[in-house]
Formats: sequence, structure tokens, C-alpha cells
Amino acid sequence: MFLQDVNNQKNYQDYYSDMRMIGKHFKIRSLANLDVWRHYTICNAMEPEFYTAINKALKNNDGKSMNYFIDKGDVKSDTMNFTLKNYNREKGLSFRFFQNNQSDTFEV
Repeated sequence: MFLQDVNNQKNYQDYYSDMRMIGKHFKIRSLANLDVWRHYTICNAMEPEFYTAINKALKNNDGKSMNYFIDKGDVKSDTMNFTLKNYNREKGLSFRFFQNNQSDTFEV
């Protein structure tokens, strides 16, 4: 799932070239019910393209597929990828992303 900045501001970054950067934490909450929130963590290894490149490098015993990310640098974006698991809890946040009648707005 990805979230997009409502003002199209480039406030997000899904890859960090500094290998000391292990992860970044975000608190996402429902604006319809401010008591409904959850912490999410992003990290380089879970960014879809990076994850695919890691698997390819390991499978082929060749790190060349990682050069794209080394050269990519730190690019800001107006979207952010999150990996979500739907716990189906009535008072939880995650199930709200999977509802068919998605009308809720969320704050990151």
C-alpha cells in the first residue's frame, strides 16, 4: 500500500543511501477517529525494487543489481510504501485500509 501527500509535497523518502540508516518510524492515524493509530516502520530492505534487487543479487551471486540503488541516492517523493497486515480488529487501524468503502483520511 502507498500513501500520497495531499499537498503533493515531497516529504517522503523510501530509500536511504546511508547504510547506517536501519529504518524510520511513522505514526499513521485515522482522521475520522484520532484514537485509532498504529506505528509503521520503513526500511531499505522492504522497498519493493530494493527487495527484488537483493534477491536477484543473492540468487545470482552477483551484486551488480545493487549498483542502481548505490547510484540512486536519496530521492524525495510525495508517496510512501508501507507493508500492512490486516488484523481485522474492530478498534484497529489496519483493517480500515482494506475496506471496500474507503472514505477515511489518514495522517502520517
